[in-house]
Amino acid sequence: MKLSKIHRKMILAFALKRRKSMILVFENSFWGRIKFSIIRAVFRKNIHFHSFWNKSRTHSKTQIFLFRKIENLEKYLEAESLSWYGNEREKSILLGEALNYPEFAIQDFVKMLNEENPQKMSFKNFDFGYDGFVFRVENFRKVLDWLKSQEVPFKKSHFRVFENGKWRDLSQGKIERVKYEN
Repeated sequence: MKLSKIHRKMILAFALKRRKSMILVFENSFWGRIKFSIIRAVFRKNIHFHSFWNKSRTHSKTQIFLFRKIENLEKYLEAESLSWYGNEREKSILLGEALNYPEFAIQDFVKMLNEENPQKMSFKNFDFGYDGFVFRVENFRKVLDWLKSQEVPFKKSHFRVFENGKWRDLSQGKIERVKYEN
């Protein structure tokens, strides 16, 4: 039984206190349940988990949320209690605050909820426990500044852009060009 590379990186980032929250998703197979039990035994405090099924109800997964602070867990549980219908804004803000996403990314996501086809990008860095947040293309510079302030290494960060209805990886050359503009 072996944890996936992404799970190991996320757990290490949380254990080394690089992140204040973490999300892990496990398949509900025999090995998935064993991995889930180990994580649950090691991180006993401020943990929330729930199972969910795919649309055809053939496979289920368990999602684990770990938080360092009880306040973040309470925000997350409050957001989970809200329905998406009519509460999109409040739920998005609470989830973003609970998961310690940057303020501008939370505001961008809230603004994009009402737009038809927004231009957006996503950021991931599994070594530091960020499994992804979405922001506007115009705020790419803010994300780069935020990376410097959080001391997140730029080399292992992944950026994607949403164009023509598809997510596309951004090449390192394009990122470097934008990084050194201005």
